[in-house]
This record gives sequence, C-alpha cells and structure tokens, in this order.
Amino acid sequence: MAILDQDVVDLNLGWLVTARDLSRNDPQKAAIVLGIDEARMALLSHLTLQELLTIARSGILLLRPRFRPEFWIDLIADCRRPSPVTRLQALVLAIEEAGER
Repeated sequence: MAILDQDVVDLNLGWLVTARDLSRNDPQKAAIVLGIDEARMALLSHLTLQELLTIARSGILLLRPRFRPEFWIDLIADCRRPSPVTRLQALVLAIEEAGER
C-alpha cells in the first residue's frame, strides 16, 4: 500500500474510532465537535474495530472540513498566536451546525 493510501486509512480510522467512542460516551459532544447526527451515532456506536477498519480502507477520505473557507483563513492566520476568539468562533459555528440537523 502506498504511503498516501496508508495515511488516508490512518486518518479515517482515527476519525471513526473517535466518532464511535464519542457516540457511545458523550453523544452531545459528538454532535457538536464532530457534527454527527443521532442516526449516524446509533450506527457508529455498535461497530467493532474490525468493521471500522474495513470502512477506513474504503480508499477515500471519509471526513471533510466543517467550516467555511473564511474561517480556515482566519484560523491559519491565528495559528501563531492562540486566540480564544477563534476557539469561541469555532464552537459557535459547530453549535449552529449541530442545530441545523
């Protein structure tokens, strides 16, 4: 397997395991932080590690950035100086997105 392909599998698996564990242990946080709706949480929470690995090996990146490009530009510009305002903005956007579902 090419290095890039393995990187995609690793990213997918890390996200899937995190999503499954949050869905099981803290559904509200899963909804806000990862943008997972209740139906997907119910499905994810019952998957085994082997099933998650099978999904992770799909060959495509399973996660995508949740925020508008303008937010990412601000976040990148602020990365050299940690900003509570940026963190708060991210939280507000995540909550708004979760409320739209």
